[in-house]
Amino acid sequence: MDAAGACVARAEACLAHCLVLMGDGDTAIAACARSVNETITACTALQKLAAQNSSHAPKMAVLTEEICRACEDECRK
Repeated sequence: MDAAGACVARAEACLAHCLVLMGDGDTAIAACARSVNETITACTALQKLAAQNSSHAPKMAVLTEEICRACEDECRK
């Protein structure tokens, strides 16, 4: 739960940065913004499932890891 929350905080900062860049006309960052938005969604869902001690949390953790890795790959471009 804590790790997912920390991820949301970092991803929100990244999204804010992407929005500033896009506002300055950098359209190349759009794919990164979409990817980080997916990361925020997944990490938020994982955080909530973990807080509820949901039996679905482990499966969501696997999916969230996949989404986070895809975000990292997009960021590195």
